[in-house]
Amino acid sequence: MVGASWPDGYASGASIGLFWKLILELRSLGVTRFNLGGVPHEAMHDGHGEHGVYRFKRGFGADRRCRLGPAGTP
Repeated sequence: MVGASWPDGYASGASIGLFWKLILELRSLGVTRFNLGGVPHEAMHDGHGEHGVYRFKRGFGADRRCRLGPAGTP
């Protein structure tokens, strides 16, 4: 958990660097898509249990593509 669990890690962007290295390696193997998965909309608020994951994905450049309703319905 290089950068995802403490303030100095957030500031260094270590997790983002690790993922970029992984993505570049995957690209060299022919992979063209990488899905970071999702987090609940409420995770955008500080104090939410998944706020750190939300911040990581936003820092990586991820953006919401769709919002699912109850039980995964669009």
